[in-house]
Amino acid sequence: HIPHAIVPDRCVDLIIEDVTLYAGTTFGFFEQNCRNSRYVNCRIDRRPLWTEIAERGFPRMRSINADGFHSKHATVGPKYINCLVRYNGDDGIAINGHYHVITSTVRNKLIVVGKSGNTPNLAVGDTAELVSYTGERIEDAIITEIAIGPVLTDEEKSFLQNQTFYGSVANTYKASNVYIVTIDLSVDLPMGSLIASANRIGNSFEVRDCTIGPNRSRGILVKASHGIITGNHLVGNRGIAIKLAPEYGWLEAGSGNNITVSDNDISECHSAAIAVYATGGNGQTAPAGAHKDITITGNYITESTNPGIALTSIRGLLLENNTIEYPDNSLLVPWIMNGFGRKEDPSREIYMKNVIFESVGIQDIPDQLSQEVRVGPNPFSDQLRLEFSGPVGVPYSIVDMVGKKMFSSTTGSETVIPVSSWIPGLYILLVEGKSPIKLLKE
Repeated sequence: HIPHAIVPDRCVDLIIEDVTLYAGTTFGFFEQNCRNSRYVNCRIDRRPLWTEIAERGFPRMRSINADGFHSKHATVGPKYINCLVRYNGDDGIAINGHYHVITSTVRNKLIVVGKSGNTPNLAVGDTAELVSYTGERIEDAIITEIAIGPVLTDEEKSFLQNQTFYGSVANTYKASNVYIVTIDLSVDLPMGSLIASANRIGNSFEVRDCTIGPNRSRGILVKASHGIITGNHLVGNRGIAIKLAPEYGWLEAGSGNNITVSDNDISECHSAAIAVYATGGNGQTAPAGAHKDITITGNYITESTNPGIALTSIRGLLLENNTIEYPDNSLLVPWIMNGFGRKEDPSREIYMKNVIFESVGIQDIPDQLSQEVRVGPNPFSDQLRLEFSGPVGVPYSIVDMVGKKMFSSTTGSETVIPVSSWIPGLYILLVEGKSPIKLLKE
């Protein structure tokens, strides 16, 4: 009754190497509750016509029907090294855990209903990731007690039935019991907030040197923390090529902390090539802090849709030395035409909302990098004025958020820069020997 091809369950330090799948009804490799698995040189691909077991007149359209590699509830995340997945029917690589719905809170006691109406996979001693209905990330807590509570009230059932839940998650309102989860922190969260075990979402993952696509959906979809996505080649993904985002509609956890996305080569992507974002149950963009300490550097994006990089809800971002070339909005599919600011500005290569750079030393807009440099106006539109009261002849430059140099000179008493041709977005002023300053063009 298992629809997937290879299904590790509760394995520790498992290594799967040099395995090739040519067909599968659902997922290719589907691990659950594992710890520190390694997949090395594994391949999911269409079988070449000349090697078919039974003679065929035409090559297969697909390799497998759903995700290539899927990890759920890993206590230490999987490592995917030099793997290949293409022509599959859904995501290339997916790593996640479960959210469960909080219906009410009384100080340190939470009333929780399990995803899809099932018993929530929470345990005493787990670190609890807590997220408000608005998408705001609350301080983590420790679970100290779990007990069975009463049945759902009519109000709770009605609320759950009116959420935009997908698949079996829509059955959450049918839960026979709710649970009383006690934590070591007093909180006040509205109905529809979320709890997940941060110990069971795939933290400490790696995705290195893999080839993903063409495929029908996302390339790499991660909802975990403390990981690396580097050196991968992604081509022809119909969804986002590299996506870091929790998903309320699927109740898939969690948010991302301390993740590096570097030196990936992405082409012909039909959505944002790299997207790190979060949306609350209310459908609005989550505040900064849903994701923390994200590094995106050295990636090459070509012949993909705008924006090439979409970022929201981050506190602590390092974004540098990325290249976006030859954008092609003809690849956009109708249902994502208005996402990531495309409706307002289809030429925008980078989209940002609710992003704070504080962890990487870039000062926010009202603050100036020193009394020796004055910037005005900021935000700016048609022209930008820089006034320097310190030493003259000091080199400086202004770069966009992929590191492209927009202007460079040396310090003098005053400089007025015409900027009407610059696209709206964030820019960084770099003065030799000084801290950077963030500039915003409206």
